[in-house]
Amino acid sequence: MALCSVAQVALFGSPLNLRLYNPAAVKVKKFIVDCLFKESEDYFYMCACLLWAIWKERNALVFENQKPNIGHIIRDGLFWYNRYNIMEGEDNNATRPVSMPQVITSQLSQWLPPRQNYVKINVDVAVEDFHSSCAVIATNSNGDFLRRGCQFLKQNNPLIAEAYGFLLAFQLAEKEGFNKIIVEGDCQEVVYILNGQTTMTPWRVLGIIERI
Repeated sequence: MALCSVAQVALFGSPLNLRLYNPAAVKVKKFIVDCLFKESEDYFYMCACLLWAIWKERNALVFENQKPNIGHIIRDGLFWYNRYNIMEGEDNNATRPVSMPQVITSQLSQWLPPRQNYVKINVDVAVEDFHSSCAVIATNSNGDFLRRGCQFLKQNNPLIAEAYGFLLAFQLAEKEGFNKIIVEGDCQEVVYILNGQTTMTPWRVLGIIERI
C-alpha cells in the first residue's frame, strides 16, 4: 500500500517537513521501517502520531464521507505527540512540546526606522531546493546602515532558516555591543517563542532557540 496524496501533503506540511521525491514507490511498511531506523526516536514518534492521524482521517472519509482536512491531520498528530512527550516528561523531568509551523509575511508595506537610541536588526531568509541562507542588516534611528551579516545553511526548512536568522541577529548585536535593539523578521512563530507568547517550541528549532 502506497502513501496517498493526502498523506504526502500532511507529512510535508508537518514539523517533519518530509518531502517524498518518488511517492508512488514508497510503501507504508517500508516507510515505517525507515522511520524506525533512521533519524532520532523523536522523528519516529512524530511519524507514528501523524500516520495515526492520517489513518483516522481516512476512516472518516470511508465511513462518514468526510472530506480530508490537512490542517486537522497535522493538529491531531501533534496533539498525540505532545501527549506522549508530556507522559515521558513526568518520568524524565523533561518535555519537548511542538506546534505546527506558521510562517507569515510582514503586514507593513514599508520599512520604518527604530526609535531614538535604538538599533533595528532586520532578518531575512531565502530557501532553495536543497539549501537556504539568512541575512541580517542593522540600522539606526536615522536609517543609516551600521552592520550586516549572513549565513549559508545546508538545509531547506523555512522555520529552521528563520530561527538561525534571529540567532544571527542577536549574535551580531552582541558582537557590536548594541544594547538597545529591535529585531524584526517575517516569521511570527519565532517572534512568539522569543517573546514568551507561546510555550510550544518545535523540536527542530529548540536547540537554536536555546542559544538565543
